[in-house]
Amino acid sequence: MQGYGAPGYPAGGVAFAPVVEYTRPGGRELAVATDRLIARIIDAVIINLPILLIEIPLAVWLGLWFIDRFELNQPASTDPNEPPPVDGGDVLLFMGLLFALIVGVTLLSALITYLYDVVYMHRRGQTIGKRVMKIRVVRVEDGGPIELRHARRRWMAQDGMVLLTLIPLVGSFVGIYNWIDSLWLLWDKPNRQCLHDKYGKTAVVKLTATDLEAAA
Repeated sequence: MQGYGAPGYPAGGVAFAPVVEYTRPGGRELAVATDRLIARIIDAVIINLPILLIEIPLAVWLGLWFIDRFELNQPASTDPNEPPPVDGGDVLLFMGLLFALIVGVTLLSALITYLYDVVYMHRRGQTIGKRVMKIRVVRVEDGGPIELRHARRRWMAQDGMVLLTLIPLVGSFVGIYNWIDSLWLLWDKPNRQCLHDKYGKTAVVKLTATDLEAAA
């Protein structure tokens, strides 16, 4: 029996196993937070660009339409002490169109992120941003390639949450969740996972030289 203070034993003489701070799925080092953040920013630009190209023209058109309707309702001469009239029907129609625009953009965002983060990403475990940063999504238990179910579960717990914003009063909670989800990896051990990684049973790792040669 080893004595007190021997390697692997505390002062009380009770054996303990050394704690591994971080795992190495498939022998690869876990990706650091900065690499994942930069990859996410790159992906966000790629995803949001087509959405903005559709959303901005529609929003401008809707605003101009309402202004035109507002001007048509003004009489030829108005009393400066009275506000110009606004047709109630036009206001209701404007609110309905605005709500339809919000719902449409939300559904479009969910569709684009699904195609990008599930259909496209699961094939190689990488989005464009992750490829640029040389990181990859793998199965957390063995570092193997992810399957469609892993990619789908990650999406549901991350970008798919945008669908909940369509429920009244829920949108603010979704925003808080997204922040917690993104920051979780800063203190998570031993797999350095975000919450969507935990739900998807995945981890994000750095590519090795062998990985890069195989992908070339």
